[in-house]
Amino acid sequence: DTFEFASPNKEIRNCDWIKRAGQRNFYCTMDSEITSKCVRSCHKCPEPEHVSRDVADFTFIQQTKNKGPQVRDCLWFKKQRQTDRFCLPGSDVGTKCTRACGLVDPPCEDNVEYRFRFEKSWHDCASIASSPLQQSTHCTVTAIMAQCPVTCQHPACVAT
Repeated sequence: DTFEFASPNKEIRNCDWIKRAGQRNFYCTMDSEITSKCVRSCHKCPEPEHVSRDVADFTFIQQTKNKGPQVRDCLWFKKQRQTDRFCLPGSDVGTKCTRACGLVDPPCEDNVEYRFRFEKSWHDCASIASSPLQQSTHCTVTAIMAQCPVTCQHPACVAT
């Protein structure tokens, strides 16, 4: 996105500024020229037709220690942050819940709201970006790679 525009205070801005300055809610409205010219920065890119979707009626039974058998669906994996445990490429869950599992090409921007727990500590994309050791440890996990594609150098994002 290379489009330039004037902000309300008459400063010249570009699409990249919207993304860096966290201005999406103000500048990226559905009917604005900025939205149509800054589709990547505004997160308005149309999804390619080949992008897979979760199978809406997919469920499976999970055996739990305390509650016995529980019915799970794709949304549960995402909400409960169980993707690392169940969403293995080629597994039934990984095949049927590709979006919830993060097994499709992500947008090429780290998710600033994403947090994950490792060895009793909470981490985010920024915390693993600062250390090659952290990257080599965490970026091999499919869900983390999907949420931190820039930090983890996801193949779909390396050229962008």
